[in-house]
Amino acid sequence: RWPARHQAGQSFELIPRPNCRYESGRCELVNGDVKIKLEPRSDGQLSLMSNLPVQLSRVELLDHQAQSLQQLNLNSPEGRVESTLAVSVPYEDIQSLRIALNIEGVFYYAETATVFLNHL
Repeated sequence: RWPARHQAGQSFELIPRPNCRYESGRCELVNGDVKIKLEPRSDGQLSLMSNLPVQLSRVELLDHQAQSLQQLNLNSPEGRVESTLAVSVPYEDIQSLRIALNIEGVFYYAETATVFLNHL
């Protein structure tokens, strides 16, 4: 299931797909077999979906000066493939985000633009 290079305790960067930089309504992050999708919801929530169970996630929302607006944390020891994160700042104030995930002991991280949030 995992490529041989992805072993517990290691860290790998998730690569943002181009849809993160456009008003697409979703942002996809990938690395090998790992696929993460972020989608804004009309109720102000941010949906995080993964093709593999995520045990721990942290999303930091940043303004145009890379200052932290909000940190969203999720701890799910059994792992979840879909989570909803409560965003308390307006989408238009968010310029970029940083994400860190733990999937079966392997850590994944990314930083990406958030133009995709402006879809709503």
